[in-house]
Amino acid sequence: MSSLHWSSFFGILFVFIGDMMASLEKYFKERDAHLPPPKWVYGDRISGKIGKVLVIGMVIREDYNDRSMVLCHLDLPVRVDGVYRWVTLVPSRGMKRLEVLYES
Repeated sequence: MSSLHWSSFFGILFVFIGDMMASLEKYFKERDAHLPPPKWVYGDRISGKIGKVLVIGMVIREDYNDRSMVLCHLDLPVRVDGVYRWVTLVPSRGMKRLEVLYES
């Protein structure tokens, strides 16, 4: 009997979470309707330059305040002001999307 109780609890929980996610999706679509669609989305592989240093990494998101900057997780760290950084802002000007060589 206790297994029936837990299974019904999780069933109700999943229905609640599904409804909540649908309403959140609608909320964010309405909230961001006036913004232009992003050029760079999470997971895009890119190459770009920070100063004179060539970097390769993955896009996390566009900067909310300055659309000309993209927050990226770099494959190799870059030294900025004496500190090695894996996550940094990269200027979108001059960035290139890397080609996918194979799909797994």
